[in-house]
Amino acid sequence: MERPSLRRQLVMIFLGIAIPIGILLGLLLFFSGLYSRNRLAAAASGGLDMFTTNFENQLDSVENYLLNLSLNDATFRSLSEQTDRTRAYLDAYEIVQGFPAVLAASDTLMGVVLRSGSGNLYVGRYGAAAQQLKQKLNLEAYLGQPGQTNKMMTKGWYLRTIGQRLYLLRSVFYQKASLTAAVDLRLVFEELVEDYGLDGQVIVMNDSGNVLVGDANLLPTKMEWNSEGYCLTKVGRDSRLVVRKQVKALTVLYLVPCQHFGVYFAPYQILLVMGAHAAAGEVSCLVSNMAAKKLNCYKSLG
Repeated sequence: MERPSLRRQLVMIFLGIAIPIGILLGLLLFFSGLYSRNRLAAAASGGLDMFTTNFENQLDSVENYLLNLSLNDATFRSLSEQTDRTRAYLDAYEIVQGFPAVLAASDTLMGVVLRSGSGNLYVGRYGAAAQQLKQKLNLEAYLGQPGQTNKMMTKGWYLRTIGQRLYLLRSVFYQKASLTAAVDLRLVFEELVEDYGLDGQVIVMNDSGNVLVGDANLLPTKMEWNSEGYCLTKVGRDSRLVVRKQVKALTVLYLVPCQHFGVYFAPYQILLVMGAHAAAGEVSCLVSNMAAKKLNCYKSLG
């Protein structure tokens, strides 16, 4: 049996060493990049979770306040049954004294509006989240419409568009009196969210998947979520990592830029790749030189 030539032997030895090293190196870099991407997702998810948890806690606190007031407050019940306009004003004045404390405890709450059918009385108090007088007037005009109490949802928070602004509302009522708390969603998710260090893109959707706040063009037609709780999207040339949280009936998406794996490599990993490439080149040159010397030796003997 003819023995393999020296060149072939050296090439086989080189391949036997280089291929396993290349595979191991590729796996190392792949899992290192995957680990870095998972860390990015965990950081984004942690920031979003901090914001949404605080937001939901504030909504629950406001809701509990409204329910307690409507069920247990004697003044509110008196107002609901009041026929004397002067007495209704006094009852309303006493009730709204507690609103500033609620507004101060919730930076996402735009305002609370008290309305009584007695003399068509309504009084609003607003916090830092209410920026424009026009918004306040639009909200009070909407809640003061005749028959509006019959249109209110009394089971949980609900969405309403008022004066081209989208609000999350929570209403309670007893007979002729009603209380409504309002949250301006655009203000919360476009401005207040920045106070939590979320400098990426925030998109809010309802339970039907319709975008309420944010740029719908940043989302693909379909998103596939992995086991780590995030998904990768690419629209045009921009790749983004997306995490999500649920707040009541709202789905909150947080998008952060996500680049190719090479961006996440540490300096030592980049040096490792360069070193492996250089070593492969040196071995290749060594094989060629040894084969050339062997060939010259055969020629000289011939």
